[in-house]
Amino acid sequence: MHTNDVDQLLAMSDPAREVTAKQRRLAAEMAEQSAPARERRFARPIAVGAVAAVLLGGGGMAAAAATGLWEGWAQNDALAILHYELPSGASCEWRIGNITGAPDEIDEIVRDTLADAEFTAADIAEGAAYVGAAGDPLTDDGAFETGYAWAVNLRLEEAYADHGYEGQWWSIEGQGFCE
Repeated sequence: MHTNDVDQLLAMSDPAREVTAKQRRLAAEMAEQSAPARERRFARPIAVGAVAAVLLGGGGMAAAAATGLWEGWAQNDALAILHYELPSGASCEWRIGNITGAPDEIDEIVRDTLADAEFTAADIAEGAAYVGAAGDPLTDDGAFETGYAWAVNLRLEEAYADHGYEGQWWSIEGQGFCE
């Protein structure tokens, strides 16, 4: 993403406010540090991917919908849409889908497993502990997001195993926004 794109997204996320010099500098740093797009690798089913949570102040999810920040699959064909709240009070939405290299049944397993799924504080703490997340997942936003993502991953891994797909490899993506 180029600096101008980030400036534009920041401005759209809160149109009543101009982009500050500090925001421009941070956006430029983000653009410089962004890795170029790489060819997709296949990952174990448990690796749903890091939560691609983009924290856009003042209207992140609305800006995502209005500006097309959702990937095409997330906008039009997500298998599951999860909602959660960070310890800081930010409301988040995480969309999961775009499975490649998997049997057709996997789409339905993801839909069924995550339909109306709820994750307790214990689930989130277990997910955070599973990957050794730094910080307390019940008070730290970053640790919470990591714990939440892995709680979802662990639940999916269990569902895959229940259907005879333990230890198989394919790619599945997740994308999220918080406001």
